[in-house]
Amino acid sequence: MFFSRQKMFLRFGFKLVTPVLIGWVLSPSFASAGQDFVAHSNSKKFAADEYLIKVKSLDALPLLAEQFGFETSQRPLLTTKEGSRFKVIDRELQTNFDELQAHIYSVNFLSENVLHVEKNVFWHSLTVSADPNPERPPQLPKKAKKDPLLSRAYGVLKIQAPDAWAKHIGSADVVIADIDTGVDYNHQDLINNIWRNTREIPGDKIDNDGNGFVDDVVGWDFANKDSLPWDDNGHGTHTSGSIAATGGNGVGISGVAQRAQVMPLKFLAADGSGTTEDAVLAIKYALDNGAKILSNSWGGDEYSKALEDVIQEAANRQVLFVAAAGN
Repeated sequence: MFFSRQKMFLRFGFKLVTPVLIGWVLSPSFASAGQDFVAHSNSKKFAADEYLIKVKSLDALPLLAEQFGFETSQRPLLTTKEGSRFKVIDRELQTNFDELQAHIYSVNFLSENVLHVEKNVFWHSLTVSADPNPERPPQLPKKAKKDPLLSRAYGVLKIQAPDAWAKHIGSADVVIADIDTGVDYNHQDLINNIWRNTREIPGDKIDNDGNGFVDDVVGWDFANKDSLPWDDNGHGTHTSGSIAATGGNGVGISGVAQRAQVMPLKFLAADGSGTTEDAVLAIKYALDNGAKILSNSWGGDEYSKALEDVIQEAANRQVLFVAAAGN
């Protein structure tokens, strides 16, 4: 989350994105999860053989396949009233993006059905492995205990959170999706506030709730395509602690919302980078599975219509999308 570029990240010119300085509520216990985070200015910019194409009519897909030899994802990433967005893959690496854009926007029979095309850009955390199964949360103490490191949590005190806690400490009815590098869902200061998909039976390899994801008990890993959104970077655990580390349990610190639930959604890999495709899928999962607030401590210096569309979908559903603005 430490902002190392002069450019403003996630440059969407509309009111759907609420920038917040999440880094102000960092704590020593969570900072140790990943040291010296920086923006990945030298990382690759996009997946060389992948494009995200929004079509008004599915008839456009076979035309694109015939013209460019594209392979198309079986399911759309997102469908809105305007159309559907698919990922297409250029296996032969024969297509130049500028030529593709020129063709789409100049050929009438195609441009009427193809609404937008963009590269599958990589995004990065704005800070600096075997995945364990989720453990059972322990019982919280009946009487609140002092969190030993709370006095060192600069941001929590700066925003006068203890004064707010005198009136409300947050509610388990509020689900906050942390869309990031994953979460250490077994962390002793987070385990009690991890969202649990109670409609799913752990480990039976069946999609019990029919949402398209098998064994998604604590969220999903879109970077590695599995049901364990384990944090192999540290950044997502850090931000989740800022959001909802358990307060009054006598361990570590407290997050701002001491009893809110964190839904771990991993789209950033161990190196802190992830694609637009996976970001859209993670946001869509959060919307479809009950999250009311989406925390996004990542960005890049590209504009994405695909991201704008899914953020607009969040607004349409009265879900708050929060983006990092640096520290």
